[in-house]
Amino acid sequence: MPRKKSSPKSKTKTAAKTRTGKREKEAEPAPGRPVCPECGSTRIRRDYTRGEVYCEKCGTVIEENIIDSGPEWRAFDASQREKRVRTGAPIRYTLANKGLSTEIDMYYRDFRGVKISAEQRAAVTRMRKWHKRTSVSSSMERNLTVALNELERISSLLGLSPNLREAAALLYRKAVSKGLIRGRLIESVVAAVVYIICRQYNIPRTLDEIAEVSGMSKKEIGRVYRFLKADLGISMPLTNPVHYVPRFASELKLSG
Repeated sequence: MPRKKSSPKSKTKTAAKTRTGKREKEAEPAPGRPVCPECGSTRIRRDYTRGEVYCEKCGTVIEENIIDSGPEWRAFDASQREKRVRTGAPIRYTLANKGLSTEIDMYYRDFRGVKISAEQRAAVTRMRKWHKRTSVSSSMERNLTVALNELERISSLLGLSPNLREAAALLYRKAVSKGLIRGRLIESVVAAVVYIICRQYNIPRTLDEIAEVSGMSKKEIGRVYRFLKADLGISMPLTNPVHYVPRFASELKLSG
């Protein structure tokens, strides 16, 4: 389809038609979504080969010479992508150090793949031990180490996805930064955080289930839950019984 450049004159005419209501409008675009200045369509496409942003409906070129933020190399399989990538793993809130610190692994070989001697192996073992000790130095880091391990255990028993675990870990970090966990059991705060995330993301997990897997009483988790919700200003949606229907139907082995 031939593409045409948008001009200020045509934009003025289009805006005038829109104000007078002579042109039919499409569905209202979502906030922040790009809109074509000529026809008002939201079918905007970015072509990094030509370096253009254009409208698929009328062909108007909205922007030229755009910058491709992707890598300049190509990878045809997972192994090539892993070898050519120049960045590390993404930040993970479920790790106490967010995955940004270095680690000394147990690979007792040099850069050529040859096994190291017993003396060097003992030295590496001591380095690994002291590296782990120094990486968890403050009380907050020790608290996060214990709490995130407990969060991983509860999430695994409840079958929560990695995204929900990251959201729960981020919420727990907010509570730690505001000093809301002082004087409270780590297990009860972690269980309350998991319950909040399940409610926010409409995951059918009851307070009784979380109390069972966490080993804390339902009363204690509910008390910490109400405290966190009030101090963090969390707006909690009402529980919808519809979200429990697929789970109960699956457990009862009902048909579709």
